Amino acid sequence: MATLTAAARPAVPVAAPPRTRRPGLWALGGWLGALPIAFALPCVAGLDPFDLRAAFVPLGIGIALLAGVAALCRRRAAPHLVCAAAGLYAGWVALTLRTALNGTPYGFGGLSGEALRLTAMATRFSATAHSADGIVGTVPSAYPPLYPWLVGRASAVSGISAWQLMGPAAAIALSGAVVAAFLLWRRLVPDLMALAIAVAALAVDARPEEAHAVAALLVAVPWILATFAGPPRGRLHWLPAGLIGGLLVLTCQSCLMFGAPGILVLIVRGREWRHAALTCAMAAVTASWFLLPYLWWGVVHGLELTGTFQSSRPLDSPFTEMTPAAVVELAGLALLLRYRGREWWATPLLLLAVSCYGYRLVAMIGFPIGEVQDASRMAGSVLVAAGLLAMARTASALRLPTGVGRSAAVALVAWAAVTGWQAWMPGEPHGGGHSQRLVSQHHTAATRAFAQPLADGSHQDRALPRGLPVTLIQHAVRVVRGPAAPSVLSYSEALFAYLPWNGYLPTATSRTGGPVHWFSRYRFLRRLSTVTDPAEFARLSEPIDVFVLRRESAQTWTWRPRNRPSLTFHPAQFASGRFEIFQLPDATALAIRNSPVVAAPSAAYYSDDRE
Repeated sequence: MATLTAAARPAVPVAAPPRTRRPGLWALGGWLGALPIAFALPCVAGLDPFDLRAAFVPLGIGIALLAGVAALCRRRAAPHLVCAAAGLYAGWVALTLRTALNGTPYGFGGLSGEALRLTAMATRFSATAHSADGIVGTVPSAYPPLYPWLVGRASAVSGISAWQLMGPAAAIALSGAVVAAFLLWRRLVPDLMALAIAVAALAVDARPEEAHAVAALLVAVPWILATFAGPPRGRLHWLPAGLIGGLLVLTCQSCLMFGAPGILVLIVRGREWRHAALTCAMAAVTASWFLLPYLWWGVVHGLELTGTFQSSRPLDSPFTEMTPAAVVELAGLALLLRYRGREWWATPLLLLAVSCYGYRLVAMIGFPIGEVQDASRMAGSVLVAAGLLAMARTASALRLPTGVGRSAAVALVAWAAVTGWQAWMPGEPHGGGHSQRLVSQHHTAATRAFAQPLADGSHQDRALPRGLPVTLIQHAVRVVRGPAAPSVLSYSEALFAYLPWNGYLPTATSRTGGPVHWFSRYRFLRRLSTVTDPAEFARLSEPIDVFVLRRESAQTWTWRPRNRPSLTFHPAQFASGRFEIFQLPDATALAIRNSPVVAAPSAAYYSDDRE
């Protein structure tokens, strides 16, 4: 059967026509120009995100901008206007995210869940530039380090604590991802369609506490199509394609793992072996400063994989609720089958969707292939793009007026803006009392930021009761042991979000990786907790300099890991004279191994009675 050459391929209605690349600068310029305003306005205007009138300010600004751009594009959607609109929308995203956190020093999610791991890694990288685990800093990172590394290096340069930079970093990452995704999509489809897909994908997955993962997913889908699917304008050159691929590995490599089977099929179908090999080689070189230490540690010391399937629903299907996003995704799934073989994008997108859900199904039946809770989110991004492309293709076949498509694009952007605004603004704070003045009645990632206790154990205006007294712990350890970073066993991982100390073992296996050898270290701690002789306990526990334990009673201190039995320690185990004992607020017991060169402090300074 004869095959069509690239020059003989028929025109594709949804493909972007040849044009100059200069309009893309309007997107970058609009975003960079809007960023200073986005960061300054909430502070200057004193916007309180818990007040509905103040919270409405960014949405009102967005509506005004959308109306202005829609009026300018009423007759003709010029490329530079659409690109400028993409940049302004990205700036609006930053404005909304900064408004949502105005009044708290913490980032989205506070110090809980994934936000805690990222903050601990950023704190680690404020003290070191090489690959290292966020809690157990003596081993290389098993988690993509680029995002927290940039935050940590910014902290080292600016002198601002890394945990205080997590909120601004999320605003920059998510807004910048909109621009990056738009610029990649406009290589493949017309400008309005590129804008629609970029903003819709962000609305479908609007997790600011995992801004790096969302940014990677936004970029990964158009990158895969541009690099391996053979679009009408030609594949992305292997050098920039490999560079972007390496940055994706450094940011969130799971989006490539989920799509790997589909990518492999695209490579085999396209038979562009040289291009694929050079792209992969460039990606490996770009990500080598993360991959090589991890692989070398695995060869020398071995790995203990701890990633598990995490989901409360079998497939996390978006179709259980008929939201606008679910309708678009369902249309995409149905129409992909219709246009398979007719449009260049249909088969690649179908392969990616099947690959993501197939990856998740493999994890469900028990194969330890890592944490795959984001697989369905990537499938959602793929299906949203497919739905919009397929509906545009159908509208073109039906010969609908051009104005219908532009009106639909405006409506889509408006829906995405409202959806993001609702997801990012804080909901009901701890203690309630604001139910009539809030955007949402649900606890959001911004709510958790305001609920996070401060480093000294005190609380913000809308925070939970007193938390881990990090300031007291830091002072006591510095007086007893000096300025060197100790090895710490802590019942709360929040300690490592503030201090670049070396943790002995995280409480959650989900916040560690193979190099940590979590199960081996846990077995050691379990044996250690049974040692009753103080001298023997002091000798065997030498890998740990500081114990931060939960005080259940005067004679019972505990360290509670997740999904494993708690370990119980007793004050008598620390009675060898090798430890200084302090009773801290928030039911915290602190045992610090003596340093022979530093005098011990008075324990009265750290007592519960201290104001």
